[in-house]
Amino acid sequence: MNPRRQLAAITLAMTLSIVGLVWITFSANAAAWWQPGQITAWAYMIGYNQPITVPSFISSPTGVHPNTAVDVDLGDDAGLASNGMPTVDPNVVQSVSNIHAAGAHAICYVDVGTAENWRSDYSLFDPSEIGSAVPGWSGEYFINVNDWSTPVPAPYETIQQIMTNRFELCQEEGFDGIEADNVDTYTDGNLGGFTISQSQEETYVNNLISLAHSDGLAYFLKNEINGDSFISDEAAKVDGEIVEQCWQYGECSALDIFVQEGKPILNVEYDSPSESTLCPEANAFPMASNSENVDVTEINYSCSEYGNGEAPEGATTTTTSAPSTPPSTTPSSTTPSSTTPSSTTSSSTTSPSTTSPSTTPPGGTPPSGIPPSATPPSAAAPSTIPLSATPPTTEHHTTKPHPTKHHQTKHHTTKHHTTKHHTTKHHATNHHTTK
Repeated sequence: MNPRRQLAAITLAMTLSIVGLVWITFSANAAAWWQPGQITAWAYMIGYNQPITVPSFISSPTGVHPNTAVDVDLGDDAGLASNGMPTVDPNVVQSVSNIHAAGAHAICYVDVGTAENWRSDYSLFDPSEIGSAVPGWSGEYFINVNDWSTPVPAPYETIQQIMTNRFELCQEEGFDGIEADNVDTYTDGNLGGFTISQSQEETYVNNLISLAHSDGLAYFLKNEINGDSFISDEAAKVDGEIVEQCWQYGECSALDIFVQEGKPILNVEYDSPSESTLCPEANAFPMASNSENVDVTEINYSCSEYGNGEAPEGATTTTTSAPSTPPSTTPSSTTPSSTTPSSTTSSSTTSPSTTSPSTTPPGGTPPSGIPPSATPPSAAAPSTIPLSATPPTTEHHTTKPHPTKHHQTKHHTTKHHTTKHHTTKHHATNHHTTK
């Protein structure tokens, strides 16, 4: 062969090989996050001190549950590194390690729709991006989700950068997915003082989804049962749904699209329905459901254990891009040792109880327990709405007796301010007081 042609052939072959490797690498990275399929049992533990002890129905289930998850807070209160990144909390890393050792996946709770002054990165929000206070919740404020990448003056950071740092913290701590809370502020009647449309909120969520996936993290939508197209618009893009009290309010049918998409629904009920009332319907839906106290510091029962602990009929696990074996029992290898917080800020100097949360966090004054203006449903009282997957024909948001909801129109955007993480999260209950 002519030497020139031979050289050209070799060059072409090498070029094709490089292109092939690049394509393979791109293809692998394009799906390099946990895609859970149906989850048969979960534990919602955002109110617990860390490191958490994994519940026995996750670590030693009565039945066979091929796909389980535990949801805890990202723990971003250990201070900031010089680059503005929240510092890795070794107690959270230990929680994630415990979750993985139990064969479960770890979901990272992140508040993406409000700014809380007890978070270590609160000072990085430009004051112009912070709106009105969340009614009834000291130290928490709406943020303008329209300004994703709007430039801000030093030393502040854009909302995009703040959320990028938070998601990367979850990644470094070894989490597998993100629970992004407060992403339906457009339904709050613009109480934050900003004008936010559904379309703009969806754009914000799409940015967050891309951010999570680029970090190798699954993205779970939170609530969003607003009687509009939000869920149907986003269901194909997200990796699952986390919902509160859909059985109590008779709204679970709105989540059927996730079943059609083959994606998990993780539900928690706070009104203490009986197992025999909740679990047959929830397991048949199917969705992983628990009954927990309103402070999210105690799990009353898991429907995964109902009926001799059998998983819902037809339960399957899809873990495209996730390992076929149980998750690693060690924290993510990406966690840099240099980010370990000092003893002056880390909760590692104290051994917090996993069941007895504290009450007064430093750096802010989030509510402890339920504020005087909020009266959660009695644990002993039955739900005023039948446990049915069919939504009521009337608009219950304005008619049901919810004196605890500071917004007057939709409990979906408001119930979390009375029964969800705002009264229950670790901010007022756990490791913030043990640093």
